[in-house]
Amino acid sequence: MLQFLANHVWASIIGAVGLVFSALGFASQAHAIATRFKAWQFQALGAALFFVAVIMVLVSYDQGQSSEVQRPIPRVSQSAPETAYVELIAKRGTRLQQQAFLKQHVGETFDLSLKLASMEPSGSVIRGQFYAGGEPNLFVDFSPAWEDYLVRRDAGDTISFRATVLKGPYGYFLGDAKPL
Repeated sequence: MLQFLANHVWASIIGAVGLVFSALGFASQAHAIATRFKAWQFQALGAALFFVAVIMVLVSYDQGQSSEVQRPIPRVSQSAPETAYVELIAKRGTRLQQQAFLKQHVGETFDLSLKLASMEPSGSVIRGQFYAGGEPNLFVDFSPAWEDYLVRRDAGDTISFRATVLKGPYGYFLGDAKPL
């Protein structure tokens, strides 16, 4: 309790002054007729100061609590390059911009968790099409070894996966993806 009051010194002082004015107001109310003091003025001032003190304590207490709240860590958290790539696609970056971005991250793995738009065989891989923003324009290549897992996923399901940025004959892409 003392630590709480020490952390809220100004609010405590204002609250104490407010209580004193309220007490003076109530005490002088009995003598108001004889002395012509306006007791309601003391009471109103005391109540207002006490109200301000309570608000100050509540606001600072709430700010202290919100800074201490530990938010759950999602199973797959997107790091800065992953988030930047998804945002680039979501804002409809050009293919040239996407290629320039991926070129900087060749060999890196991206952990993503995205909503599935479609999945289809494409040559020797299974190509997944995922939503980035509101549009289904992020493509990822999975190994056929994951077909049993992927065939059980429906459009609209969120899939968490780890993909590597690779260089292919037609540019850079996310490939060698594995579900997490």
